[in-house]
Amino acid sequence: MAERFRLKVEQNHFSVIKTLTCSFGVAQFRLEEGEKEFIQRADQAIYLAKRDRRNRCKFLRIHPGHR
Repeated sequence: MAERFRLKVEQNHFSVIKTLTCSFGVAQFRLEEGEKEFIQRADQAIYLAKRDRRNRCKFLRIHPGHR
């Protein structure tokens, strides 16, 4: 969903600024974590997206058995 939204924004032509891009950080909520940890992981993903030249979506995957 984040990637589809990013593409829609990128492909739209705005009257004042012409082009706009955006980056998203995506994290999957784990039942054993709290809200703070979840938001920290999503925040980490957005920084990775920005680091990788922006206009990106980064998803932090959960590895099996990870706690």
